[in-house]
Order: sequence, then C-alpha cells, then structure tokens
Amino acid sequence: MASRLEILFLVSLFSVLLTPLHCSVFDVTQYGAIGNGSTDDSPAFMLAWTDVCNSSASTPIFHIPGNKTFLLNPVFFQGPCRSTNIQFQIDGIITAESEPSNWKCTRNRCDKWIHFKRVDGLFINGSGIIDGNGKNWWSSGYINALEVTSSNKVQLTGLSFRNNPHMHVVFDSCDMVHISNVSIDAPGDSPNTDGIHLKESTHVNIEFCSIRTGDDCISIVDKCSNITIQNIECGPGHGISIGSMGQYGAYETVENIYVSDVQFKGSLSGVRIKTWQADAVEISDISYIDIKGTSMRKTAVKLACSESVPCKNIFMQDINLSYQGTNASAYYLDSRKAKKQSAENMGNLLGCIQVDQSTVAIKERFGKFEEVLEPGCHCLPWCFGSQLAGHLSLRLQQLDVRCETKTKDNVFVNVVASIQYRALADKANDAFYKLSNTRSQIQAYVFDVIRASVPKLNLDDAFEQKNEIAKSVEDELEKAMSAYGYEIVQTLIVDIEPDEHVKRAMNEINAAARMRVAANEKAEAEKILQIKRAEGEAESKYLSGLGIARQRQAIVDGLRDSVLGFSVNVPGTTAKDVMDMVLVTQYFDTMKEIGAASKSSAVFIPHGPGAVRDVATQIRDGLLQSTLSHQ
Repeated sequence: MASRLEILFLVSLFSVLLTPLHCSVFDVTQYGAIGNGSTDDSPAFMLAWTDVCNSSASTPIFHIPGNKTFLLNPVFFQGPCRSTNIQFQIDGIITAESEPSNWKCTRNRCDKWIHFKRVDGLFINGSGIIDGNGKNWWSSGYINALEVTSSNKVQLTGLSFRNNPHMHVVFDSCDMVHISNVSIDAPGDSPNTDGIHLKESTHVNIEFCSIRTGDDCISIVDKCSNITIQNIECGPGHGISIGSMGQYGAYETVENIYVSDVQFKGSLSGVRIKTWQADAVEISDISYIDIKGTSMRKTAVKLACSESVPCKNIFMQDINLSYQGTNASAYYLDSRKAKKQSAENMGNLLGCIQVDQSTVAIKERFGKFEEVLEPGCHCLPWCFGSQLAGHLSLRLQQLDVRCETKTKDNVFVNVVASIQYRALADKANDAFYKLSNTRSQIQAYVFDVIRASVPKLNLDDAFEQKNEIAKSVEDELEKAMSAYGYEIVQTLIVDIEPDEHVKRAMNEINAAARMRVAANEKAEAEKILQIKRAEGEAESKYLSGLGIARQRQAIVDGLRDSVLGFSVNVPGTTAKDVMDMVLVTQYFDTMKEIGAASKSSAVFIPHGPGAVRDVATQIRDGLLQSTLSHQ
C-alpha cells in the first residue's frame, strides 16, 4: 500500500536538542579496541565508558572512529553519570557475532546487545552503522540491538541500523526522546524486526526516518503518551502499530498519539490499533484526516471495535483510497451494528446518527455549519445536503505539560503543569471549527507563561510560589481559550524538578548546614558539661574542706577535754605532760600503721626515746605558731 497518512491523536510537538559546550573525547581505540571485525572489542568499550561516565567535563564524548569495524558482544552502559550531557558518537561500524553459539553474555543480559540505563542527557549520533548479522539469528534470537531504559532527554540521530536479530531500537521508561534522520533496514520477511519500539515512554518525537523491516516500522505499547511521528517512510513492514493491548484483562493505556506526513510503501497496513477482543479495550477520540493513496486490499479501512465496549468519537475526513482503480471499501463493526459501504459515504447511508451523552455533534449543510446536535438520535437527510462534520466531547479533559526553563539563579528546571479544561456546549461550533489542535494551543500558552514567570524567581521562590505561577497560567489560558469555546476549569503546578545534579547539590548543602548546627549544639553541650563538672568539683572541694575543718575542730576539742580531765584526775601532772604522752601515743600508732601496710610510702624520721621528746616539741611548737599566726 502506497499512501500518505495524517492521523491526529492530539499531542504536543517538542524537540530536544543537546548541544555540546565543553567536551573531552574518549576514543575507544585508546582503550585497546582493535576494530578489525573479528576481535571482541567489548572490554575496551566498557573501560572507555567508565571514564566517560566519571568525567567532570560538561559534555564528554564516547567516540567510535570511522573506517573500522568493531565486534561487540553484549555491552551495558549504566548510569547515572557525573555529567548530564553525554555524547555517544558512532562513526564506525558496530557488528555482532554472526553465529549465536559465539554470543558471550550473562544470563540476565542475553536479550540486549547495546544497552543504556539511567543515562540522562544521552546524545547518540554519528554516521556509523549498527549491523546485527541477523540472518542466523532470526530463527532463534530475541536480542534487541539498541535499548535505552529509564533515561530522560535522549536524542538519537544520523545512524543506520541493519539486519538486527530482533527489534532495532527500543526505548523503555524514557521521557523526552527525539529520534531523527535514522535509517533502519531489514528484509521484509525477517521476523520480529520492529524498527522503533516504545514502551512506557512519554514526550517522544520521531521524524525524518526511513524504516524498512519485516515487522512494525514503529510499535507503541502500554503507558506511552504524547508521541509525535512525522515525515516517516515506512515499508516494507507492518506499518505503525499501537498494541497489542489488554491481554489477560490487563489495564493498559496509550494516549495522545499524533501521526502525520507518513508514506507507506508496500506495508501490510498503515496505522493499526491492536487489542484483545475478549478483554474489551476502549478506543476513543481518534481522527483520521487526509489519507490518500492505493490499497493492496479491497477493504482499505477496517474498524473492528470491541463487542462489549464500542468505539467512541471516531472521526474521518478526506479519506481517498483506491483499489485497482475503484474506490476501496470500508468495514465497521461494533456490538450494536455492522455495515459495509464506500469510504466516502460511510455513516450517512441511513441518514440517522446517534450522539452519546456528554457529547455534541456538528451538523453541516452543503459544507456550512448549521447547528449543534444534542445527545440523542438525529436524522441527517444527506440527499438535502446535510452531513455530520464530527463530534465534540464535553467531558472534563486533562493535559499534562512539561516545560523546561531556568530560574533567576540559573538553575534549569522541568515545570509540570496539569490543565483541566472542557468545551462549552453553548460555544461548541467555536470549539470545533476555530482550533485544529486544542492541546498544542494550550501547551503553547503554558510554555509562554511559565518561561516568562519562572526566570524572575530564584529556585526556592519558585517552589514557594507555585500557586502564583499556576494562577498566572490559568488567567492567560482562560483569557485566550474562551474565544475558542473552551473553559479552563483548573490549573495546577504539580511538580518543579531541578536537574539531578542540582538536587544532589542541594541535599549536600542542606546536610552540611544541618551538620554545622549539630556540631554547634554538640559543642554547647560539651561546654555545659564542663561548666557543670567544674561547678561540681568546686562544690565538692568546698564541702570536703568544710568537713576537714570540722574534723580538726572536733579533734582539738577532744584533746582539750582529755587534757583537762587527765590533769584533774592525776595530781601532779601538767597539761604539757599530758600532751607529750598523747603525742607519743599517736606517734607509735602511726608507726604501727606504716609497718602493717605492705605497699605504703613513708618518710622516715629519727627514731629513738630521745627523739620522741623532740617530735613532741616540734609538733607543739608548730601548733603554737599556727595559733599565733591566726591571732
């Protein structure tokens, strides 16, 4: 089928361009890579990646030079890396083992050949070729050639892929991806060789690519949203596919897909949505516009909707497909009706339409707007020029817009705004005719307001003034969109996300500040302990001295009483005789204690009967001198 297709799923278009500023080049040949096509260069690639990932350069470059062929077994380039802009430049040829038996891989990495994980700001470019030698693999191998997982702000451009064992390019759990000027080639009968496969990824832009494979040119599965596909050459292959979805009753969503300016040449189909009928997947809000070309099959358009959950809001306009020189037919089936007719008159043959609840229909007469049809059954006598222009949902819708900007203190942040809006029933004709892409219009206003407001605020102020930013966005949208028949119900700034390195630095600053406070508090605590300890020691010494003074006073009082009592009871003795006897007794008691102690330190004084009197005299004189000095 050769056709030119434009399919509108309502999504915003973006482009992520990563421009190297200051760089440092890491050439794999400097790490031991040979590039002769037969020597395994995987170890050299991994050594080079270690240095690239740890480089402090603003944009380190992993370089694979031209005019060489590098044989690689599975390689795993893991982040996060020090730099948030890493260029992976492939100018040579990367080739895989031609024999599956020679494949060297660990048990859990055999299904990925060149694998990047958690590498934000990855820029894969060059004029090189990634050749999977897939001929001997197609009967047994399920190995994805290039897979990027859990990475944001990724760009892939300029490369050629050919004959890979399984899917050529895979993006899994990624955000903000830009793929351009990529060529993918594999024979039309090569099994499961999808060109580009998207899974759980958002804000993806694919443009100016040529894809010729044996399976889907581009396949989109669960949890993908905001995908833009334009200016693509597809075929041979199975076209562009969404799904399969809903197997085993799983809850899966794919939304906001925009496909335009695609040429299908010799493909099995154009754009198809694949679901599991038994589990009833709902398909809604899909537009097919300006589809032209020829069909290899007589039935060029086939809508086989779920028998339990019918399709909703399917819009077709300017469909011109031919089969062997005549108009091709269209087939539509749901749980309530089945009919077959020409593509140009499908839906108008009976002259009656049904408008569902929370939906209005736009009626035209000879191409001019006539009226808005409320929910219910309506007759459109096509023979009098009446026709259905389309449906318009009045339900509340939400658009999440991610905008990159910088703050006043030069910190780049991603601001995520959630816009809740709906079409106004009394202005349904304005909402239907005045805008071709409502979401793109809203996104443009959100970008304009956020990029005008956030650069006036420091990072901390931006977090504090989220409500003010949301109010500014809402006011601007309300003023602009009311003229187009839309009401802005609520606007929320749900996230302000700085770069990962900035967040890490902020955490380190906060941790350092808290450590400083903790150190001050600890020093204050130690100071208080020392003060209290000193106060305790002073109090202890004071009380100890007071006790010693009282003890000595008691001794003196006891001695005085003993001397006086002895003098009275023993006639002829004087106080001096009594003191000499007491001192001699104390002297011998002291000598006894010194002799009884095994580890005592003693100062020996002259000892003898005459020395005792001298000791007594010395002690007595000392006491008398002390008394005189206090007087």
